[in-house]
Amino acid sequence: MYLRRSKEQVIEALLSCSRSKEQCWLWVERNYPNGYGYLYHAGQKYAHRIAYMLLVGPLKPGYDVCHSCDTRNCVNPEHLSLGTRSQNLRQCVERQRFHTPTRAATLARNERQGLSKLTKRAVYKARKAYATGLYTVQQLADAVGVSRSTMRSAIKGETWANL
Repeated sequence: MYLRRSKEQVIEALLSCSRSKEQCWLWVERNYPNGYGYLYHAGQKYAHRIAYMLLVGPLKPGYDVCHSCDTRNCVNPEHLSLGTRSQNLRQCVERQRFHTPTRAATLARNERQGLSKLTKRAVYKARKAYATGLYTVQQLADAVGVSRSTMRSAIKGETWANL
């Protein structure tokens, strides 16, 4: 069950991510495995779409909310704009964000990819500890200093699947 929030509470949560108008405002509360921020409000499930809707203006049916920064969990309204699906996909290909199976196979994984907050050893230990039933995902996440969603994804094998 997820917490139902008022419009004001959602706006406050979005603005709490802010640092400056130029920098990305990263939504870290909960993220999909594909990197997009998860937030449910007014029938929308993507944090960047909700940020656009509440901080910029209404969404247009059939339009995507595009990121000028190419950061999927960014909710900075200065980085968001509406575009057609074909415009969004064209931009994705031009900026080499489109992950074809060939390219995905060559990407660095786990600790080698440079942005990982976990180590191979930490994931292995967390999976063993969680399997005992003595620890919750939140307790394990707190122990290594990551979000609950990051730890849950690692334990379930959505990330670190090659261990």
